[in-house]
Amino acid sequence: MSEIIPESIDIILLRQERQLNTNKQLFEALQSGEIITVKKYCNEKELRRYLLELDISLEFVMNKCKTDIIYAKTVAKLISKNSTRQCDLDETEQIRVCNIFPHQLYSC
Repeated sequence: MSEIIPESIDIILLRQERQLNTNKQLFEALQSGEIITVKKYCNEKELRRYLLELDISLEFVMNKCKTDIIYAKTVAKLISKNSTRQCDLDETEQIRVCNIFPHQLYSC
């Protein structure tokens, strides 16, 4: 019987990758004007705070993001969902890895 080596997960790296992906998806949605995708990847409370604090509309932000890449990247980073607050995705990954382990037992 061969030795079974447990799988390990680097949650910090996983979260960093998830954050970069979220920021990228949000940036692209802001640039292309895809409001549904913006709402999917943004922290809506942070977006509301941003709009209220600057007394601007979402329409203004969306239009400016289409023409100003630096503004779009900055806004995306500011209003994106924070990966460290997405524990359910961490748990899903842990369960996925744990479900792989039993299959290793039976393939020996």
